[in-house]
Amino acid sequence: MRRGAEPKRRRVAGGGPTDHALLWRALASPVRRRILRLLALRPHTTSELGVALPERLSRFAVMQHLAVLEGAGVVVSVRHGRARYNHLNPTPLHRLAHTWFRRFERLVPPPLLRFKRSDPQRGSPTGGLSRSGSCIPDLGGARPTHHGR
Repeated sequence: MRRGAEPKRRRVAGGGPTDHALLWRALASPVRRRILRLLALRPHTTSELGVALPERLSRFAVMQHLAVLEGAGVVVSVRHGRARYNHLNPTPLHRLAHTWFRRFERLVPPPLLRFKRSDPQRGSPTGGLSRSGSCIPDLGGARPTHHGR
């Protein structure tokens, strides 16, 4: 490709199983998920993403991750002069949530979602949690002793 030429954009059709496979592949990497979290805040240049990530990736490595995200349709890049700004496109994520996760909603019976177990000692519907909301038993202000220190 000659210098300064726009790369050909891969067209991702809407809603097919291949799209979901590309999206799952893109979401499989923790680095790409961090990139998406950063882009959810605001558009970033490729260099800004490399600096903002805890891995301190090279520009080339960031571009490889962005290519996978663009192929899945969740990132759109726009050039402004020499800078390339990457924007989040949440539509494929919404589509995935709608078509994929909705399939499993019917598997959880609604009464189970509202289930609360009564605490036999207090007689209140705490769901087995202490007053602080923790699974750790409430010691009534007493602190456990640490032996051997």
